[in-house]
Amino acid sequence: MPLNAPISSGLRLLRQFSLFAALLPGAAMAQSLPAACNIGEVGTLPLQFTANMVPLVEASINGHAVPALLDLGLQTATSLDRKTLEKLGVKVRSSDSNIGGIQVLNSLIEHFAVGKIEFRRSWFVVEEFPHEGIGAKIGANYLLRHDVEIALDGGYLKYFKPSGCSKAQLAYWDPRAASVPADIDPLRKDLRPWFKVRINGKEISAVLSTASANSTIDRFTAARMGLTPESPGATQEEPVTGWYERSQPVWSVPVPQMSIGDLAVKDFRLHLMNLDLSGEMLILGADFLRQHRVYIAMGQRKIYFSKVEPRPEP
Repeated sequence: MPLNAPISSGLRLLRQFSLFAALLPGAAMAQSLPAACNIGEVGTLPLQFTANMVPLVEASINGHAVPALLDLGLQTATSLDRKTLEKLGVKVRSSDSNIGGIQVLNSLIEHFAVGKIEFRRSWFVVEEFPHEGIGAKIGANYLLRHDVEIALDGGYLKYFKPSGCSKAQLAYWDPRAASVPADIDPLRKDLRPWFKVRINGKEISAVLSTASANSTIDRFTAARMGLTPESPGATQEEPVTGWYERSQPVWSVPVPQMSIGDLAVKDFRLHLMNLDLSGEMLILGADFLRQHRVYIAMGQRKIYFSKVEPRPEP
């Protein structure tokens, strides 16, 4: 399914709701944060969604609006799509990398912006995106320069630059939100925050990925945690294309017990597949983020998690 599939009328309403919801947290912040803590809201990014509910934002390349895929699970900062640049008349050049003479593509962009963050006359990596209509991919090293609140339920991302908040509970919307330590590269070359999740009593390192529609774990790692294609309630899903264009079978398996710190994750399923070369890791995707609001506190090196309560039917 293409990532740029049309947005339904329901999702348009969600975007409209997000603009309203973005105005609400101010009062909640004033009530829940210590007086010495200034959470320092930097800006809000309204989200659109693909047909499989992966979030997109609007980016600007030389004044032209393009859909951009948010990918917290991607280490790199930003890359641009070659086809999109060619349509915009932007020159793409090829050069040798310092790794075995591999050719890399790059382009000099006069102006690039996502929300209030912008760059002028900057070089960007260029790739051939497999998803039609996506003009840019925004990775963790761009998204996590500040604290970030991820609210897929509200249809927005918020940026913060707190001061005087080193010991404050920064999930301002929920004083009962769970928090766990985040492991971040001390040299800040990789800003992705890793954290621990327990599945059936066994611990695994996890990372958030806004670009993954479904939460996924390596099949062989899952077996160590008691999750297999033969588990009760498991179903086989459509295969996906993996490394070297090989077709990979996928199973959806219910998780009997899963927790992140004090947060019990209930009624959740994981996709099992062979994640070649990835090691033991858990990818929590957009399905998890639709059910949980998250605040990534880069300064505190913590991640806050709060269960999203279903909205009452109108």
